[in-house]
Amino acid sequence: MRKMIVGFVSVIIITLILTSCVQKNKNKIKFNKEIVPYSKEETSDYSYEIKGTSLEVNNNCGNLKIEKSNIDKIKVRIEKLVGGKSEDKLQDALDSIKCTLENEVVNINSIWKDKTTINSINVETTIIVPNSIQSINIKNNIGNVNIAGNYDDLKIHIENGEISYNGNLKKEVYF
Repeated sequence: MRKMIVGFVSVIIITLILTSCVQKNKNKIKFNKEIVPYSKEETSDYSYEIKGTSLEVNNNCGNLKIEKSNIDKIKVRIEKLVGGKSEDKLQDALDSIKCTLENEVVNINSIWKDKTTINSINVETTIIVPNSIQSINIKNNIGNVNIAGNYDDLKIHIENGEISYNGNLKKEVYF
């Protein structure tokens, strides 16, 4: 009887592990090879110290996810995937997608202008902010915004995409 229980539990654990691996691969974006014969991906990490309890984020290139954590710096991870008709321009396009911090504003943007060789771009940005951040102002041109954590004040201006918020606000939210 004991061997049956151990065997049954082992089968359940293996099934759960395999299912989670398959789920991760399902969410991975792949471009259509006929339209986008070449593609390249890259991940960039940034870390910034910020003073104060408020943060502004300007994003013009993809989905944005913001979470709170028990850290002392802002951590930004940008997962980039570009595709096009010419393999030699892919790295230049990846390099053009950057994150900067200027005047306490996190800017995520792409300066790539050559639309003739790069025809597909997917950018997923995750920002982890310290628990001390109590106010966030987000300006997002394209892509979904997913934000989690408790804040005093939250302002989101989104042009194209959806907003998802999981947390408690002490004051109000502006969309």
